[in-house]
Amino acid sequence: MKQIVAILLSMVAIVVFTTVYFYSSTEGIREEIFQESGYTLKLEDPAVTADVNIQKEWMNEKKTDVDEKVLEKGSSTVILESVSIDSESNYTLTFDIRQSFSNEEKGGFLTSFNRGVGEVTFKPKEKVAFYTSNGEQISIDQVMLDESSGPNERYTVTLNRDYLVDVQDYIRMELDYQYYTYRQE
Repeated sequence: MKQIVAILLSMVAIVVFTTVYFYSSTEGIREEIFQESGYTLKLEDPAVTADVNIQKEWMNEKKTDVDEKVLEKGSSTVILESVSIDSESNYTLTFDIRQSFSNEEKGGFLTSFNRGVGEVTFKPKEKVAFYTSNGEQISIDQVMLDESSGPNERYTVTLNRDYLVDVQDYIRMELDYQYYTYRQE
């Protein structure tokens, strides 16, 4: 009987500890902010543009770990993590928005979180542009943007390899993020 009581008390302690840890962690705070549970969330800037130069040497036959800082604002840093080629010979650029909600009371952060009319999504906006190192826009008909996932906001941008055969040094990529502020109620 004592063993059963000890096991039950241990299980209750683990559940309580896990719950407290989750809700005091960055992920727990992030979830409460996005759900507006005890927080006021305000879109401050719907189009913060980030520029990143995709170097020619990153576009090869294998995955290249890049870890290039693209943009920093508020408690967020946008990172280009890697460039790779998929089985269909498309380039896949993997981005991650790393957020830190160290200030639980108020702050600001970058996100791909879109609260449109009737639709809420973590899919980046469709405004993505590519330019040559000479500043000429590369006409790209198909750019695929995947919805983000993970503890931060990791997503991919996929483009056809054929569009980039004439790249000399690098291509410059522009993409937009939203900047939100939050305040604890």
